[in-house]
Amino acid sequence: MTRFETFVTGALATEANSAELVVEKTFTDLPQLTVMAAKDWATRLDQLRKRNDNVATAVALFKSAVEQRREVAVTILTGKQETSGSQSLLASPVASLTELGAALLKEAEALAQSGEIEQRQKIVAEQNELLDRKVLSAAKDRLIKRRNLLQDDGRFAAALTEVNTKGITHKANELIDLHLTNGGV
Repeated sequence: MTRFETFVTGALATEANSAELVVEKTFTDLPQLTVMAAKDWATRLDQLRKRNDNVATAVALFKSAVEQRREVAVTILTGKQETSGSQSLLASPVASLTELGAALLKEAEALAQSGEIEQRQKIVAEQNELLDRKVLSAAKDRLIKRRNLLQDDGRFAAALTEVNTKGITHKANELIDLHLTNGGV
């Protein structure tokens, strides 16, 4: 009897304690499924469905199977249920998600390249503008002289027009005076 008592308090107690520790560690290491339990899961699934309906269906089925397995594992670990029979194999959507991810990556790269092309075009336009400014600043003196000559020419043309108009008006007034002073009609 003492030998049995020693066995129960010694080796059996040690094994029971280590088994409890393993259960606690397994319980704490059990995945929490935070992504699948997120509030925006339905929105994410809808976005996935818009891209590829088959992948979205596979992910939804995978989510429900994983949640069921987690519930079974929690009930087993808490001791509310004995180990159940064999579980069916879980169909993982990793391959289809990888393909979809690669397609999305290609789309993102194409979008980035189009943004780079637009940026390059903008840089080329800025470089052309700087080159034009450089050419203009190199010929600044000639351009200023040309501008001043064109302004002077415009003023002379306006003055000639004014003189011609005044001359014609003056001559017309003289003729009217002459006509009126000579007895007119």
